[in-house]
Amino acid sequence: MLHSLQLCRAAACILVVVAHAISICALPKYFNWHRFEFLYGLGPVALDVLFVLSGFIILHVHRRDIGRPDRAARYLYRRAHRVYPAYWVALMMVLPIFFLVPSFGDGSQRDPGVIARSVLLLPQPSAQPILPVSWTMSLEIVFYLAFAVLVLNRTLGLILFGLWFAFLMARPDTGTFAGSFLAHPGFICILGGMIAAEVIHRFRIPGPGWLALSGAVVLLARVLFDPTLAQSFPISRIAIGAIGSMALLIGLAARDLNRPLNMPRWLALLGDASYSIYLVHYPALSVMTKIAKSLRLDSWLPLELLFCVFVFTGICAGVLFYSLVERPLRKFAPWVDPKPKLKAFAPGEEADGRPDAQAIRRAA
Repeated sequence: MLHSLQLCRAAACILVVVAHAISICALPKYFNWHRFEFLYGLGPVALDVLFVLSGFIILHVHRRDIGRPDRAARYLYRRAHRVYPAYWVALMMVLPIFFLVPSFGDGSQRDPGVIARSVLLLPQPSAQPILPVSWTMSLEIVFYLAFAVLVLNRTLGLILFGLWFAFLMARPDTGTFAGSFLAHPGFICILGGMIAAEVIHRFRIPGPGWLALSGAVVLLARVLFDPTLAQSFPISRIAIGAIGSMALLIGLAARDLNRPLNMPRWLALLGDASYSIYLVHYPALSVMTKIAKSLRLDSWLPLELLFCVFVFTGICAGVLFYSLVERPLRKFAPWVDPKPKLKAFAPGEEADGRPDAQAIRRAA
């Protein structure tokens, strides 16, 4: 467990909540408030960090599974059990609203095809997913399946990721939905996260604190100059987000491996609840803004204070969802976890019988 990365994930999810609160408050049907729009760039930067984190964590956790087809079933189980149960509960909390109140949404949320793809977290070719934030999770599912190829066959997996990386760099206009989806900039960040994890495992990082700080500065520049980059340098915009996130995570992880971070309990809770915060904050923000508008709270409360209440409510809704839904579901497995049988192994040796690289380095 790299606690600094847990903290980083919590911070990124909170920034996503802030960005969505800004966008909702700016809608004409609510408050038409544009006071904090200059901070909206926090959302795309936070997503860059989350995508890089995803690639980093998957390779960091499943590195020993690569080239081990006997571990493929366990890998797929762990990924599915981590993502789907809590997501399905959040989805079922939102889906009935579009049938009970047809004025909500644009009607596509009641389409059987959209519902089926939303349930399976498949990409949506012509509509928004029912749970707005789940489009990023569709990218995650495709990445998990590609990593499964790496688990099944190391050589084939390396070829697949090499071709995918070349495709992302070329960014060809295929004219098809599948091609545009596979060329999504989020995958550049995910592959960058895998590179960052490999760097951590292979090299000693000098000055990790300074490296993390430099990554944070690059991400801050990405926020401040986001409109200019979006108009003039769209590829540089993606590259800056990916490189800044990689530097930040490499520095934090290297420092955490040398000197583990002691986190207060409330920060650890936010890190653990980050997935739940990401899942349910948007519906919570939508409900709160509708209540505030119907009660005309903006007429007797400063909008700055109301905005803070919205953000705080979105975060608290995620923490509550984690405590009542996600954490119990993690402990309850509806099917058997196909874990490999444990066997004794000698000191200085990994569980698969190969020499322990860390033990060799310590001995040297």
